[in-house]
Amino acid sequence: MSLKSVLNKIRLTCLPRSLWWRSMTIMVVPVVLIEIVISVVFFDTHWQNVSRRLALGITDDVSAVIEMKKDLKNSPETFETFLETLNRSTGLDFAVLPPAPYKHIPLTKQTVWRTSELRTALKDMKIPFTISDVEEIHGIRLMFHLKDFTLQLTIPYKRFFSSTVYVFALWTLATTLLVMIIAALFMKNQIRPIVRLAKAAECFGICLLYTSDAADE
Repeated sequence: MSLKSVLNKIRLTCLPRSLWWRSMTIMVVPVVLIEIVISVVFFDTHWQNVSRRLALGITDDVSAVIEMKKDLKNSPETFETFLETLNRSTGLDFAVLPPAPYKHIPLTKQTVWRTSELRTALKDMKIPFTISDVEEIHGIRLMFHLKDFTLQLTIPYKRFFSSTVYVFALWTLATTLLVMIIAALFMKNQIRPIVRLAKAAECFGICLLYTSDAADE
């Protein structure tokens, strides 16, 4: 079977045959391809960059608290004042607890998805940590297990997970669908007279054929 015959078979079986569906295909396919490229290349990359920067900000705060705890080991009151100031200025909730053994806590799929960039940044710190869900604040609780103490950080999702990109993508998709529906309605109204004209021309040609045949007889 030649390539030409294969292409013809695909064209006859897969491509639409009516004028309206062909017009819609010409209009819809480029829009769908553009939406896919924008969603994958731009939105996904932008979301990863934003989430990574937010996660790096969290790790910087954690590293600062750990270093201050070590430097102010002999001045617990000064460290408590620093911790209160940090919590008040950043909106985070740091707390220093006695040393505790590391214990793995299973996460839900939603938490794994939302903390993907944060977990990657935390692993680079080379400090054992656990993550648990905190439904009261719609966030998570991080426990960093160090030799002399355990650092606890309670943080809402909005501090390290950006959902604005997905909201913008949904609005873009909804607007595109609305515009395509309106365009389809206008296209249908524009094609209807053309289809009627084609049928009239076909009937006129058939009538002329019958007239010529009758004249010949």
